[in-house]
Amino acid sequence: MLNHHLGEDGDRESCTSPPRVSIGMPVFNGEAFVSQAIQSLLEQTYVDFELIISDNASTDSTERICRKYALQDSRIRYVRNSENVGLESNFQRVFDLSQGEFFMWAAHDDLWEPEFIEELVELLERSPDAALAFCRFDIIDADAHAIKQYDLKGLIDPYRNRALRRFLMQDESHGKPNLILALMRRQLLQEAQGFHLWSGRSWSADVLIVFRVLSLGRLQLSDRFLFHKRQQVEDGGDGGQLISTLRERIASHRDQLEEWKIYWAAYHRMIGTLTGLARRTKWCLHMVVLWRDSSQRVRTFRAILRDYRRALRDFCFRRKRLRPGVENTAVKRRAA
Repeated sequence: MLNHHLGEDGDRESCTSPPRVSIGMPVFNGEAFVSQAIQSLLEQTYVDFELIISDNASTDSTERICRKYALQDSRIRYVRNSENVGLESNFQRVFDLSQGEFFMWAAHDDLWEPEFIEELVELLERSPDAALAFCRFDIIDADAHAIKQYDLKGLIDPYRNRALRRFLMQDESHGKPNLILALMRRQLLQEAQGFHLWSGRSWSADVLIVFRVLSLGRLQLSDRFLFHKRQQVEDGGDGGQLISTLRERIASHRDQLEEWKIYWAAYHRMIGTLTGLARRTKWCLHMVVLWRDSSQRVRTFRAILRDYRRALRDFCFRRKRLRPGVENTAVKRRAA
């Protein structure tokens, strides 16, 4: 399968023909892992690809690392923004610069098994009605140790309307946002408007884009573990610090609730624009979104109640601890 796109010597049969696969890697200050990510892609068994790296005005040694690799391998194209253009524009830029029949975004800190591209290209070739292909994957830490594994086979369904319902019903924490890193048909991704912020925000943009692509074709999954998603490391010395006060916790819940509200509203707008779906199917999808929205609100309100109960319990506990001390002091004074 690999060599039918290449000559016997491993070079492309025609220097003027575009590569079959385009990989877009947006990066900003990725010096810690970008070298590992690039090397992982260069070790792919499927070699007919281009790697487009768009540096979003990094201030660390990312530029030096990427330029070194670009000089060593002609498949790599490195471009640098003169200023930080934001996440959406940088993701869209690598897509706009791509030429391949298939396209995939690649995070600058992830790792891929050598057969990743070859396996997914074969899946798309076997299924002309598939819009994207992915595989089983795991989450890794900074040292590339596996933390958690994911299998998205619950999203598979041969019928588009049922597949869209399955996607909507699955919780966002079960791994489906990672489908944004799948191998997609470039033409269908173009029809889906590329890296478009359906909600107007970068938060949850990946899930909404995948839903739009799935409205144009099926998902194909490999049973093999071929992808390793790096767990994001928070910047700053106090990253991950627990929110301590009740007011801060309630404010955090309120902000999250607003984000979810915008997220579900984006689904409603998107469903209304989908073509080729019966009115009953769209109505069912809207109902699923309403159900997920209501469920999320209930979970948030329960979390707020738990915080209030915890704060009340802590308050009563502190009062109870203080009371014996006050009484003992009074007793000692009377004895004196």
